[in-house]
Amino acid sequence: MAEIYDLPLRYFIPKLGVNYAFKRYYRPYIVVGKENIPRDEPFIFAANHLNALMDALAMLSIMPWRHSVVFLARADMFRNKTAAFWLNYLKIMPAFRIRDGRENMTQNNDTFEKSVAVLHAGNAIGILPEGNQGSQRKMRPLQKGICRIAFTAQEKYGQEKKVKVVPVGLDYGDFIKYGKHIIINIGKPIEVADYMPEYTENAPAAMNSLRDKIAADLHSLTLDLASNEHYDAFETIAYALDRHACERQQQKPDVLNRFRARQQLAGKLCATETSNPEHTAILATQAARLKQALKAVNLKTWLLQRPKPGIGGLLLQLLALLLCSPIFIIGFVCNCLPFFLPVIIRRDLLKARNPLFYSSVHFGFTLITYPLLYILQLVAVGLCVSWHPAVLLGALAVFALSGRPACIWYSQLRKWIAKMRYTRLYRKKDKKLQEAIQAYNELEKWYDTQC
Repeated sequence: MAEIYDLPLRYFIPKLGVNYAFKRYYRPYIVVGKENIPRDEPFIFAANHLNALMDALAMLSIMPWRHSVVFLARADMFRNKTAAFWLNYLKIMPAFRIRDGRENMTQNNDTFEKSVAVLHAGNAIGILPEGNQGSQRKMRPLQKGICRIAFTAQEKYGQEKKVKVVPVGLDYGDFIKYGKHIIINIGKPIEVADYMPEYTENAPAAMNSLRDKIAADLHSLTLDLASNEHYDAFETIAYALDRHACERQQQKPDVLNRFRARQQLAGKLCATETSNPEHTAILATQAARLKQALKAVNLKTWLLQRPKPGIGGLLLQLLALLLCSPIFIIGFVCNCLPFFLPVIIRRDLLKARNPLFYSSVHFGFTLITYPLLYILQLVAVGLCVSWHPAVLLGALAVFALSGRPACIWYSQLRKWIAKMRYTRLYRKKDKKLQEAIQAYNELEKWYDTQC
């Protein structure tokens, strides 16, 4: 009988395709700490939960290709037989919660036993221990299920092998849009065996200790804006000052360094909230002023982070855009249908309303629409031009390679328009823009006093 962790061709080949597409859906795709993934010992991935299916695919993308990751998901997803079939195909097992009925909690024993078998076969378990997802970039309380599985597995192994929990911090440039970054931050493995003496004496206390360690490590690997009262303000400040923080520390303001700067800013803000609530309220007021003023003039914070562009520079940028416009036109014509069709399906057919699932739906249907519509376009090329293999291969290359440059061109065009709008309002001394600049400068001064 086939086991859930087996890798038959009907799963293995699509898995390779999904991993390939996932690494190109997010740009840049950044993995930090891949050396922390154990080679010959059983381990469990523990990741923060922000973005539905994409979180699981992120864990899958860092796993060695000959091994599988079996995931746990809430049991109510398995009520429909068709859904249960596909979840099993995707190597997802049910985890029962108290809300699913106390009488069903014993069914977790079977899940835990299967999890141990997955680890024993040299594969990994993937768990999102927060239990639910949220749109806020902060850690939520962890559930104990991951600890139960870890201790059950370590008991099974005894002294033979050491089970490890590998914390994984995920950071998305955007929860919905294509072409934004993902950072997969892999932490040092946590040795479950280190907690076994305490587990033998007091199992609940050991579970709490292990859970606290996982939570602490995930905090260090993620952007944890751990505030309830001032979350929106802290998020605004962290993203407004990340480039300035890099410059102050004489670091290149690339994606990874700006993420780390936001982590440091989150720490400073949370510390200020604890030590100086009055000043935190002032910062929150400045952040609200900044956000509201920029919204009034329809501009983004990044325009305040860079030197004001001159008219000459803007004209040169416009000329470059015009010269490169054929690249956009070709890429748009060849890729607009497969690119926009998943959005139409999600919005008009599925009528999905939860933004946290948008990228999962878009990505899932993209895996279908791109190959299907590329095939149809190749048929059109064959009928209208030639069926010669060289012609078809050339057309396929144009389809596949023109999409990303077209997206970049469009993004640069939108940025150019924003720069022109900023320049025009700045020269007019627009009151709202001046208010935004003043609020931003006040936040910069606060950061400079912290350094």
